[in-house]
Formats: sequence, structure tokens, C-alpha cells
Amino acid sequence: MTRCALVMSALLFPLLVMATGDCARGEEPAPTEMQVLSVELQPGEASRIPLVQDRVVLLQPDGKLLEIPVVLEKIQCQFTVRRLIEGEVREGTSSMIVYELRSADPKVEYSWAFVDCGPVAGLRLFSNGRGSNYLAWVRGFAVRIAEVSRPRDRQLAATQFFAPQESAQTVDALLHGLVPGGDLGVDAFRALVEIRSVGKSETGDWVIEIASEVTGKHYTIVGDGKNWHTE
Repeated sequence: MTRCALVMSALLFPLLVMATGDCARGEEPAPTEMQVLSVELQPGEASRIPLVQDRVVLLQPDGKLLEIPVVLEKIQCQFTVRRLIEGEVREGTSSMIVYELRSADPKVEYSWAFVDCGPVAGLRLFSNGRGSNYLAWVRGFAVRIAEVSRPRDRQLAATQFFAPQESAQTVDALLHGLVPGGDLGVDAFRALVEIRSVGKSETGDWVIEIASEVTGKHYTIVGDGKNWHTE
């Protein structure tokens, strides 16, 4: 959380802790009677993140495949969130980052976005060429994967993040216990690894290939989204 740019009043701080959802792992559970009423976002400064692979291949309703060139942007956004908590309406503001994958072809509409306030690095896009597309990144000491074949714009991403429903949209492979500590590096905020490939096996398991930025050693991590092992 030390890298999150969070701005809100002290009175509403508990609301923000709950609203950050994924960014607040390990905090006290949120109240049971809680509902997101609205999420407004105001985009600010944006910067481009280069992609090694800059194409998604989408399966169309007629069964044909459509290849779309894409760009990835990092956008600083201001959020205003109104929630109903135990019968009381509370409002808070926060400044977080939206990462948006969008079509580089003005004739084709496509975007997939996510919101985060944590240490994000090494974003990579992967496609099996048959309609399945994955965005992967190093998030703290985990490799996080999202299926990006179905569009999800900024507004929907923000709503799901603050609900929070983000955990249902992503899969985490925690690297501690899978990769020796010496190969994860000494950065206090994230694992120093490079994601080389992401896909699924014939049995439906995730298959992730990574390499240590420290030692260069390669690891193949396989799992069902909850249970993981190295091969």
C-alpha cells in the first residue's frame, strides 16, 4: 500500500480500505450489509506500456477469428465511490491506476481494463490464436492472469473492483513456496521474475513459464487456479 496514491478523508478511511478490495488483503472483513451505489472515474495522465505481443485474436459469433492490434495504457484516475453501508450512504475519493488494453484499429471496438493500487510490473499479453487471450503481470509476489477475450471497459472494471468482484476476474499464482527465495530477488515490493508464457493444458490447467531476473533460472508453474506446483 505504500505505493498507492490514496487520497480521502480520515472519516472515510475505513470505506476506502474496504473499497480497495484486492489491495486490502489481510484487513478486517467488510460489513455484510454493504452495496456499491455508484462509481465515478475521472481519467488523468496516461502513458503507453510497450507490449512484446500486441495482438488479440477474438472468436466472433459466426465462428470466424478476428485479429486486432492493441495498445496498453497506464492511466492515473480519480475515483468517487458512493456506498450504502449498514443503512448509511458514505462517499469517498481515491486516486488509483487503470490499466487499459484497447484496440489500435479505430474501426474495431475493443477494450479490457483493470484497476490496481499495488506494485504491478512485467505486463505481457498472450494469445493461443484460437480465441483465448491472456494478460499476465507480476503483482507483488504473485503472477496474476486475466482472460481478456471478453471486453471490459474502464467503468465496468472500476465497478467490479470496488464491489469488490475483482478476485472472480483474475487468477493468482503465489510464487513463495514454488520458486526459491534467492530467485525472487530482494525487492521488497515484488518478485523479480519475467513472465515468458501463459496458456492452458489439454486438461484445462494453467501453465505459466517464468524466468528469474536475478539468476536466469526458468520455472514452469502448473495449477487449477488455486493449487499450484512446479514442473
